[in-house]
Amino acid sequence: MASPVSVVIAFDFGTTYSGISYAFRKPGQQANPSPISKWPGDAGRVSNDVKVPTIISYNPADISDFKWGYQVKLGDKAIVGIKLLLDPDQKKPSCLPGSGKRTALKTLPKPAVDIAADYIGAVYEYAVKEIRKGSVGRFFDTCEREFVLTVPAVWSDKAKDLTLQAATKAGLGTVTMIKEPEAAAIYTLSEQTLGLQKDDIYVICDAGGGTVDLITYEVAQAYPLELAEVVPGSGGMAGAIGLNKRFEDSVRDLIGEVQMAALKSTPDGWVYVLDQFETGIKRKFSDDSFDEPYYVHFLGLRLEDDPSENLEHNDWSMKWGDLHEIFDPLVEDVIRLIDEQVQSSRKKHPFHPIKAIFLVGGFGSNSYLKTRIEKHFRDVQVIQPANAASAIMNGAVMYRLANGPKIVSRQATCHYGVKAWDSLTTLEDASKPAWLNPHTGETRVEQMEWHITIGQELNEEKIKLNFFRTFDHPYSPEQLEVEDHLYFSKAKSPPRYPDCPEVMKCCRLKTSLYPARHLMRKTQVGANNRPYWKITYDLVVTAKANLHFSLEINGKEYSSVEASYE
Repeated sequence: MASPVSVVIAFDFGTTYSGISYAFRKPGQQANPSPISKWPGDAGRVSNDVKVPTIISYNPADISDFKWGYQVKLGDKAIVGIKLLLDPDQKKPSCLPGSGKRTALKTLPKPAVDIAADYIGAVYEYAVKEIRKGSVGRFFDTCEREFVLTVPAVWSDKAKDLTLQAATKAGLGTVTMIKEPEAAAIYTLSEQTLGLQKDDIYVICDAGGGTVDLITYEVAQAYPLELAEVVPGSGGMAGAIGLNKRFEDSVRDLIGEVQMAALKSTPDGWVYVLDQFETGIKRKFSDDSFDEPYYVHFLGLRLEDDPSENLEHNDWSMKWGDLHEIFDPLVEDVIRLIDEQVQSSRKKHPFHPIKAIFLVGGFGSNSYLKTRIEKHFRDVQVIQPANAASAIMNGAVMYRLANGPKIVSRQATCHYGVKAWDSLTTLEDASKPAWLNPHTGETRVEQMEWHITIGQELNEEKIKLNFFRTFDHPYSPEQLEVEDHLYFSKAKSPPRYPDCPEVMKCCRLKTSLYPARHLMRKTQVGANNRPYWKITYDLVVTAKANLHFSLEINGKEYSSVEASYE
């Protein structure tokens, strides 16, 4: 007999660090998230962070053998930024150099989705052992497992699908997805319930290693807490990993190309230098450390002293100004993204106060970032909640348990629609390629039919994409295997025609009309003097963190829909 208790396991798959939190769902009892706090190879770790590095290192002689997380040591040839490889088309801020992601993809030992699956699977397998240790006897093995996977709000639909594929390959089974800033909001605002009032507005800024995601919520109801998304979420590639890239450029400017090449070819050389910045300088830098030097030692090099650049005895004494040059462009990009959310919210609800900006995520924990944001938004409180780094995975557990704030509405961030042949109504229509329906003799022009538009309120309701097909008789079962395409656009106004460069393919939808063949209706004789058969159907979209599809006819669900992302 199955246990009445289930276990919810949330996986925060991050760019630089990942984490897992879990809770047992018990009938009639409140459950609280518990993060996994110990990881293989983390002995002697000073940080209180409960996460594990998102890094993997393969054995060149056997790519089924690999090390991950803290098991990877200085000098190991490792793959970092695994998550970013799943969305190589994501735009970067102009302050960052080209990352060569597309070139990197060609040099990987496996496809990016398989590397992500290896990492996710290893982390999950270890976490299960840790959770099992904390349960009595074989109790854990009797529990049904529910999985939640977090994804950036700025992720493309294709990247979300690849992330889901990786989780499936890793053995996680059926997975529910949630946007990272939404999970962070559920956790952070659940801790603030005594101070929340109806119509208050809160901006959630999830600044992680690779991405910065923003969502703004309004308190729709204070108790029990319900939140409504105010404006479409936004974000970009302004995460903390960009600081590492800018630090690398600063080192290259300091020591020159020849010594930089020598540093990177020295065992542990560059890895050691970067580790000093990553684990020490980047975390400690603050706006009140004006007189405090930050030291970088160049292991294995013999550099000429240059007192004017604070370089002596292979040590670089980084000053306040040096770090400002590294931090400021990315910090300014984060401030710009927050300001866009703030201004859009004030424009939509000018009399609803923006009470606070919550900073979560690894970069969101940085004190310099907080100080700069406070200086820019002097009339808004900036809060770095306790356990900011684990807010996302804890919030993801609460989302599945439904014991945190309820998100009652979301805002669409893209236009979604399909191509449709419509009647010619304008002069511009007449200039477009036309189609003569062989059955009806009507001349039509291809236009976009948008079913979801940017800023549209989404309440997890089903959105129906209407289609019809006509078939000459007799028709074969193979002819009833049909394909349609879903398109998207981020243009300010939804484009009218599909040949607009801002209209892009989202995914190909394959389904079978064969189970509904009895609903075929014989119609009038067409222009070719032959009868034809027609069926009308709906491809139904449910828009949550990712898109879900089903086939319906007259409100009844029929065969499954396979989505292949372009």
